[in-house]
Amino acid sequence: MKTKIPRYKNIRITRVDTKFLVLLIGYLSASQYCGLGSFPVSYLFTWYTEICTQHLLKICVLSLSDEKGTVPLLQAVSHNHLPLAALLIHYNCSLNVEGTVALSRTESQQLSPLQCAVIRGYSEMCTLLVEAGSDVTHLAYLLTNENVPPALVEDCDLWLWLRDCSSTPQPLIVLCRQTVRHCLGLNISQKLASLAIPDYIVQCILLTNTLQPFWGETG
Repeated sequence: MKTKIPRYKNIRITRVDTKFLVLLIGYLSASQYCGLGSFPVSYLFTWYTEICTQHLLKICVLSLSDEKGTVPLLQAVSHNHLPLAALLIHYNCSLNVEGTVALSRTESQQLSPLQCAVIRGYSEMCTLLVEAGSDVTHLAYLLTNENVPPALVEDCDLWLWLRDCSSTPQPLIVLCRQTVRHCLGLNISQKLASLAIPDYIVQCILLTNTLQPFWGETG
């Protein structure tokens, strides 16, 4: 039986090191439930993720980097943790902020979340990020066919889809949604709740259809 995870709306955290929270989110992303689907592990994962994200939201660092140039969304993408990435996007974090990604023990690069997902070959993560509004146009190799990441060469379907996204003008509704989300900033759902607009428009702005499938993985 699937356990319903309660929402924690009034969690208060005092004297918490923000850097620690960013690192904890990275650790939770890497854990992938520790490979288990048991109640205690998945429950604690969701609980800690919710606490960390709410605290990061309150102090407005969902879009900021730590001293190593790592943002929470980039941590989630780097470890291919779709539910956590969807949760951060739900809070309307910035999708295109670059951070430092370790490609090997000796090499690191400044990458956006989408660039990181492409290089690592995370096709579902790429889909989530692009549908949420990540900028595809800065992936120059989609048009030049030069210096294409090996993982993308192996996934022709993803390559063709990304190239199509980068060369095709976006629909007006998508551009409008991106503009509205940019203007409203963090805590977007509460801000929309105060506006007298139809529910279907609210759900469109909140990317409900895009994010909902991934929320199901965390309860």
